[in-house]
Amino acid sequence: MRLSMQRDKLEEVQQRGHGDDGNKRLRGQPCCFCFCCPSSVLSSTRLVASARRRPKPAAAVLSCALLCVVLLSVSMKMHVSTWMRFLAMIVFTHMSIQYVWQRVFADPWLGLADEEADEQSVALVLKRFRRKSVLKYVYGIYLVLAFSSFFFSQFLAATEPNPLVIFTYNLVGSTMIFLTVTVTLDLVYWTYSFCVHRKYVQDRDKTVVAQTRSIATAILYTVLSIASIVNGYSDASLVHVDIFLERLPPCLDGYKIGLLSDIHAGPLIGATAIQRQSELFMKESPDIVILGGDIADGPPRQVSGAVKPLVSTLTPRHGIYYVTGNHEYLHGATGVDWIEFWGKQEGVTVLQNNRTTIPPPQLLPASMANSYGSCNETFDLIGVPDLSADPNLDGATAALSSARESVLVAHQPLQALTAARKRIGLQLSGHTHAGQIFPLQFPVYAANRGLFAGLTSQEDMRVYISAGVTGWGPRTRLFSRNEQTIVRLKAGSGSGPSSGTGHLPKTSVTFGVALSALTFVSCFGMIVCPMLTNLTRRRNVKHKHKHNKRRTSP
Repeated sequence: MRLSMQRDKLEEVQQRGHGDDGNKRLRGQPCCFCFCCPSSVLSSTRLVASARRRPKPAAAVLSCALLCVVLLSVSMKMHVSTWMRFLAMIVFTHMSIQYVWQRVFADPWLGLADEEADEQSVALVLKRFRRKSVLKYVYGIYLVLAFSSFFFSQFLAATEPNPLVIFTYNLVGSTMIFLTVTVTLDLVYWTYSFCVHRKYVQDRDKTVVAQTRSIATAILYTVLSIASIVNGYSDASLVHVDIFLERLPPCLDGYKIGLLSDIHAGPLIGATAIQRQSELFMKESPDIVILGGDIADGPPRQVSGAVKPLVSTLTPRHGIYYVTGNHEYLHGATGVDWIEFWGKQEGVTVLQNNRTTIPPPQLLPASMANSYGSCNETFDLIGVPDLSADPNLDGATAALSSARESVLVAHQPLQALTAARKRIGLQLSGHTHAGQIFPLQFPVYAANRGLFAGLTSQEDMRVYISAGVTGWGPRTRLFSRNEQTIVRLKAGSGSGPSSGTGHLPKTSVTFGVALSALTFVSCFGMIVCPMLTNLTRRRNVKHKHKHNKRRTSP
C-alpha cells in the first residue's frame, strides 16, 4: 500500500516537471530541501517517517543498565580496581538517563500517531521538534544541577552546609527514586497487560497510556522524594542493643559503648546539626564513644569546624576513640591529616592497627567505683583503618590473649571475614548506610556478602553494623533510617549465634532487602521475557519467509 502511494506521488511529481529529481528523492537523494517546493511531499513524508522512527527498545537499554549494576556489585565483592567500578557506574548512569528520557518524555509526549503522517503533517513535525527542545532543556537542566553536586561539594563544603550544595546533592539522590518509580510503573503496566487484561490494554491508545504513566511517574516521584528527604533530615533514631560476650568479666556487665558512624560532616551536615545530635546522644551516658569512620567529607582545613561539637559535647567518662573510614581518604583528604587532627589537636584516641585497654587503667579506680563496685577487670579494644588504607589486623592482634574479651572497630563489615579467625568477640562497623535509598539495598547487601545492617554474626564473632548517623552525599533515605547506637555489653553466652536484644532494625532491613531483590528480579523478567518472545517471533517469520520463497522459486 505504501509503495503504491509513493509511486502515485512520484508520477505526480514527474508530471509537474521535476523529472529525474523525483527518482533521486525516492532513492533518498533529494535535489533540495524546500517545503515550499511542490515536490516536497516526498521530503515531508520522509521527515515524518524519520520522526516516527522509534529508538532502541527501552527494555534493551534498561537491561544493559541492570547488567552494569550486577557487574558493579560483583566487582566490589572481588576487590577489582577502582576505575572499573567507576566505569561501570558511568555506563549505568548513562543507560538510566536514556531509559528515563525515553519512557517519561519521548514515548508519551514526542510520538506521532499513524493518522498524522499525511501531507499536512510537516507542521506537526515542527511542533514536535519544538516540544522536544523544551523537554530536553528541562531534563538537561535537571541532570546538570543534579550531577554538578559533586563539583560544588568539593569547593563549597564548610562548617555549615551551602544552600546550593544542599539542593543539588538532594537532587542527585532523587534521581535514583526517579529511575525506581519509572521501572516500577513499567513493571505494573507490563504485569497488567500481560497477565490480567492483555487484549484491553493492547486495544487502548498507546499514546494515552504512555502519557498517563508519565504523569503518574511525576506524581509518585515527587511524593517519594519529599518523604525520603523528610526521613533523611530527621534526628537519628537511638538504637539500644544488648550483646552477650562469653569472656566479658561479670563486673563489666552493662558496660555502654556509644557508636557514631558515617556522619559525613561538611557538604550537607554542619556544626549546628552535629551539636544537636551530640547533645541527644549524651543523654544516654555512654562509658566510651567510638567514632567509626566516615566522620567528614573533605580535608580538616575545610570542614574541621563542622566536627568540633563532637569533642566539645561528647564527654564519656572513659574517652573517645576513632578509626578511619574510606571517606577519610577521599574528597581531598589523605587520612593522615585526619589522624593528626583527632589525635594531636583534639586529644581523641586514634586506633590505627593497634589496641588499648578498656576501661583505661589510669582511670579504673576512680571511674569504676560508683557504677561497677571494685571491678578491676578490663577488655581489649582493637582498631584498624579502612580496607582502602591497608589495615594490619595481624599486627593489631599480635600476642592477644585468648582468655580476654576483645572488641574490634573496623569501618567496613567485610573486615569481619578476617577478624572472625582471630577469636575476637565483637566487631563494630558502619559503611553500608543500610542501603540508604531503595532499591540499592540488594546490591549493597550482595556486595557486603550479607553483612548489611544490624546485629549478625560471622562464625563465632558477633558483628553489629550501624546504618549511619546520616546518609552519604544526599540526605535522602528510603527504607533506611539515621541511627545512633548504644551497645550494652552483657556477660554470658546468650541464646544464639547472634545473641542480642534491643531495638534491632531487623524487620525493616529484611523488608527493604527483600523488596529490593524482588524489584531487580522482576525487572529482569520484564525485560528478558518480551525480548525472547520477539526474537522467537522474528525467527519464525524469517524461517517462514524463506520457506515460501523456496516454494515459489522455479
